[in-house]
Amino acid sequence: MKEDWIAISDIGKYFDGQQLTIESSKNIEHNYIKAIHLIMDYLTITFLKIKDVMESFSLEFFKNNMKKYPNLYNNELLSIVDSRTYLEA
Repeated sequence: MKEDWIAISDIGKYFDGQQLTIESSKNIEHNYIKAIHLIMDYLTITFLKIKDVMESFSLEFFKNNMKKYPNLYNNELLSIVDSRTYLEA
């Protein structure tokens, strides 16, 4: 079974003999988002609702990893995560 990376904590690890870098993870994530936008445009969907998100690690682990990679997360997103307001909805 092929092993894939699933989180920013995987940056620096090797998958299929290639090291996952910040740049390669950004490119892959960008392509995922681009694909979602293409599908939404084609189906004329204006928004998505995310439900039943599974937490695979603690909030502290997530926040620490976000701070390790400032090129991936801007200050606005870090402040939202720090405030935890997104979890209260």
